[in-house]
Amino acid sequence: MVGNVKSISSTTKLDAQYATTAYLAQIAIDRVEKGDDLKPGDVVEVRYLSRSWRGSGPPLPFDSGHSPRPKQNDTVRAYLVNQGYNGAGYTTDGHYDVYYKNGFEILR
Repeated sequence: MVGNVKSISSTTKLDAQYATTAYLAQIAIDRVEKGDDLKPGDVVEVRYLSRSWRGSGPPLPFDSGHSPRPKQNDTVRAYLVNQGYNGAGYTTDGHYDVYYKNGFEILR
């Protein structure tokens, strides 16, 4: 789907090794390129994340999360999944996750 990012909220969890930020963006849909559930004019909430190393010593191999990450008012193409594999695990709660780490394309 292609749409405009209306708002973004986030929460960050810290542990001994990582800072993990979970994002929730509201995107107003301009057009749907694949699928039947979403419609132009809908506002969809999508989840994505980022991780950064904060442990001591060299970082362990890890996935740093989604890249690129959109900013408010960006127009994006987002690849979404709401039932099934999202690139990092399985989602079954019906919410929309951005597919794996390159699931956003910033258009403008």
